[in-house]
Formats: sequence, C-alpha cells, structure tokens
Amino acid sequence: MSQKIEQYSRWVDSDGNHFQIIHVITDDLGHEWVHYRREKDALEYSCWTDSFLARFSSVPHNAASHTIFGFKF
Repeated sequence: MSQKIEQYSRWVDSDGNHFQIIHVITDDLGHEWVHYRREKDALEYSCWTDSFLARFSSVPHNAASHTIFGFKF
C-alpha cells in the first residue's frame, strides 16, 4: 500500500529541508504529479508521485508548525 500524499501536508527530504504539498494532479495520460513548495524560500517543484515518495518522508501532523511568508503550516 503506497502512502497517500495530501494537499497541504508537510514532508522532509534527506537534507532536512521541509516542503508543503500544493496539490496532486493526474494528467491526461494517467500519470500522477505532485506539486510542492520548499518552506524556507517558497521555491516550487513538481515530480511524479513515485519519485516524490522515494525522496521524501511525511512530517507528522502534530509536529511543530512554521510560519512561511505569513502562512502558518
């Protein structure tokens, strides 16, 4: 069973960078894409869901929140 990627959920990479999910979409060919933003500088990225899950780990919902550009996460 693969992990579900939810909009606005937080994830961390192996370097400790935190990211937030913008949205997950399925294109016309059936590929699922994840669009996400790095919290420290708001840079946005996208990749296939399988690639995302191989590179990132979810952050528990009860983890400390952060305020980025006026938005609390």
